[in-house]
Amino acid sequence: MEQVALENAHYRKIELSDAIYVVDIQGYIGNQVSKEIAFAKSKGKEVVFHSAYKKN
Repeated sequence: MEQVALENAHYRKIELSDAIYVVDIQGYIGNQVSKEIAFAKSKGKEVVFHSAYKKN
């Protein structure tokens, strides 16, 4: 029950944001983050991946 409330709060934060920043270390994206990415895209949010910023 508490887990569902926390997830709902997180999705609400995504709704209020302009974009989400995904920390995908070594290209790994977990199941829950995949759902959050899909949700953000469905709301027209920008999705920025950490892996896009490589160190020189």
